[in-house]
Amino acid sequence: MVKINVAKDKIETVKQKIKTKGWTIDRNTSQLLPEANKYRFKKILEEQEINDCIEKIKITHLKKIKGIVIKEKIFTPESENKFRDYLEKLEQERKEYIDIDDLVNSQEIRIKRFTHRNLMYFLEGKEIEKDVFIVFCKVLGIPWRTIVPKDSIYYKDYSLLNYLKHFDHHQQVNLLTIELSKNHHQQKLFLANNKCQCSLTWMLRRLDAEISNFTKLKCRALSLLKSQYLSLVNNNIETFLNENLSITSLEKNNILLILTIERYEDITEINERLRLLIQNQPEQSKGKLVVLLIINQDNYLVSGDLQKYIVQLDTSLAYTKDDMAGLISKIAISMGKILNDSPHKAEQLISKAQGNSLVLLREIYQLFECDRDPTWEKLWTQYP
Repeated sequence: MVKINVAKDKIETVKQKIKTKGWTIDRNTSQLLPEANKYRFKKILEEQEINDCIEKIKITHLKKIKGIVIKEKIFTPESENKFRDYLEKLEQERKEYIDIDDLVNSQEIRIKRFTHRNLMYFLEGKEIEKDVFIVFCKVLGIPWRTIVPKDSIYYKDYSLLNYLKHFDHHQQVNLLTIELSKNHHQQKLFLANNKCQCSLTWMLRRLDAEISNFTKLKCRALSLLKSQYLSLVNNNIETFLNENLSITSLEKNNILLILTIERYEDITEINERLRLLIQNQPEQSKGKLVVLLIINQDNYLVSGDLQKYIVQLDTSLAYTKDDMAGLISKIAISMGKILNDSPHKAEQLISKAQGNSLVLLREIYQLFECDRDPTWEKLWTQYP
């Protein structure tokens, strides 16, 4: 039987999820174990085509599966005896229905392998049977493939980054693609504002994904402040070119050079210096050098001779209900989840976000119950 375990760096995530539900982590009191037993017991009933058991079950149905439970040894030996005694008691009391909660919780019915020992193994990162592991995760609302070790064949990244970084920014992507299609030395510089750090980062991740898609090479980001860049250009330009913009480097990677500037007036000077980098890019290189200027200023407009060299990008995220519905449907399918009425959920997300990109991302993570440890917000407010 296949066994898997919680990755060491995900144990705290699991425990935090338990605490969020208001449950304890102690082996003798945690609600996780009876909830897992209840979930599995309902699945057993479904497998026997007993489908009218949401919270209650008919005594006649319990009697129907009694032989199956005993024959296939579904319960632990102790629970099997408790189940027989409990069923006899119900028959004597002539009850028609019984709460599944009462059966699992009050009578401490335990299905084989859904035991205190396996619960503690699960919480300690020790291996347990895969089907038990999956049920524990299901009850906690954790996509199970996200918490196994990354070298496991079952691991899958559900951080949503791979889905969300390809969302929207159609106008910016179109402008980028035009420049990527040009000869290396004819490419223009890009200029974007920083009205919202989250929106800016989202756009950068989107452009990063598009550059990689265009060239089929990974994109490496170099982020410099103006003072760092000027010092580099004045004192050590050859070393920088050799280490980062060499033929070898651009054969293996794209480079997204991000420069933060302080004033609109700096653009002319910076443009001249940056174009030297572009002109020194080897013509035969497969990778692309993309230069992006970030300015902390609103309501700017490139004019005059700069229009020959600069392309402006708007960092805003202009999503529609249809775009959002398509996105969350795609995510749901990829994660093996059922998402009912995606257009309505899309409207709810947009309404809650009110144009705030960080709020929108938070709501999407919450919708899919994805791991939201403290690093998730950093992922969408800092780049690279």
